[in-house]
Order: sequence, then C-alpha cells, then structure tokens
Amino acid sequence: MLRRLFILITCLLTCSVTVQAATPEQFVKVASEGKQICKLYRTVCTVRPVAHEKLWAITKPFGEIEISTGMIEKLNEAQLRGVIYHEVGHRVLQHVEKTAEYIYISKYNKTFNQEVLNDFRRRNELQADKFAIYFSLFTLRNIDLKGALLIITPKQDMYITGNTHPSTADRIDNINRIILGR
Repeated sequence: MLRRLFILITCLLTCSVTVQAATPEQFVKVASEGKQICKLYRTVCTVRPVAHEKLWAITKPFGEIEISTGMIEKLNEAQLRGVIYHEVGHRVLQHVEKTAEYIYISKYNKTFNQEVLNDFRRRNELQADKFAIYFSLFTLRNIDLKGALLIITPKQDMYITGNTHPSTADRIDNINRIILGR
C-alpha cells in the first residue's frame, strides 16, 4: 500500500510539472552520447528519429535504435537521455541477440515457452534501466528515466505488466532501489 502511495505521489508531482521538450540540437547531442557509449563497449549503434506520433523507442538488430518523434517532442533532455541510455543498454547487453538466440534454439529443440520468453524480456527491461542509471551515475550525466516513464505511461496503466515490459510501477521501484543502493 505504501509503495502504491509513493508511486502515485511521484506521478502526481512529475506529471503535473510542465517541462520544456528537448530541442533538435539536444536530441542530436544525446543521440551522439548514445553512439559514444556503444563505442566504449566496442559495439556499434545508430540512434535515429522516426516520424510517428505515438511515444516509443526500440532497439533493433544490428544496433539500430529508433525513437519516435512523438517521444522526442514530449521529453526534455534529461528524460530523452534516460530513454536513449536505456536503449543503448539493450544494445550493449546484447538483449536483441540473446532473445533471438533463445527463440531459435528453443524452437529447434522444441522447448519454446512463451512465458519463459516474456519473463526473459521483462528482466531485460530492468537490466537496461539499471544500465542507464549506473552509466549516468558514472559519467555524472543528468538523466530522468522515471520522469520519462511517467510521461510515456498513461496513469491507468501504471500497474499493468505486459508481455515484454514490467509494470511502470515495478520499473520505478527498481530504479529507486538502484539509486538508493539496495
């Protein structure tokens, strides 16, 4: 109960504040930071906007990170950095490749289980969040992944766990634990 109250208060405080959206120059700067992070880990990624009004970002095979223009227009620089660092985390941690490997091997061996895959994907989301937080702490770069999650998620969906993503409430709890060192 206390957890739900804390998240509700966080949402009310964050969602009620009007934030200046990132400028195109800030997007280019943060996208460049993402590419540099990939380079540090000896991998390659590209970050590019895709014209779409819905709020989404995705890491695709071969290091392609796409972020909707709708997302770019809604988030400030720190929130955008949180989303891009999260997506870079997927790339650095090879989540796309590991997911494809599980699907291929398990279907070949006839051991494929959709719930196992869904659980794996949800854990990947928490790992990518952790990567983004740790990298921002290490580099002293300001990110606001929680703020981005609260903007992206409709209030009525805060506690809904999806096939590929944990609930936003669980992700915020995870982020808070990381920040507090628990």
